[in-house]
Amino acid sequence: MCKLQEKTATLGKAANIIKSVIKSFESLRTSPCFTEIWNEILLFMNEHNLDIEISSQDSKRKRLQPNSLKNFVVSTPTSDQYKSNENIKKISVEDHFRTSAFFQL
Repeated sequence: MCKLQEKTATLGKAANIIKSVIKSFESLRTSPCFTEIWNEILLFMNEHNLDIEISSQDSKRKRLQPNSLKNFVVSTPTSDQYKSNENIKKISVEDHFRTSAFFQL
């Protein structure tokens, strides 16, 4: 039975359990832990003849500056500035998952 569902559970005990789980997750969010997990993923992929690809980084729709801003000098970034492929840095699959999934949470 889950300790949080025990009849003798209190809010204090529950808070301690939750804090310890959070600390456990935080301690696992390190580069060495990611490398270990990534190596296990690669091993699994090789055993099962799988391949990982990053989905296309191109947007499906063209990003334009809003019409309401065309006659103004804009000093902050708009989505229009991120439309070109030259601005998108090509990264490895490992780095993509390291920054987008593992450390992002």
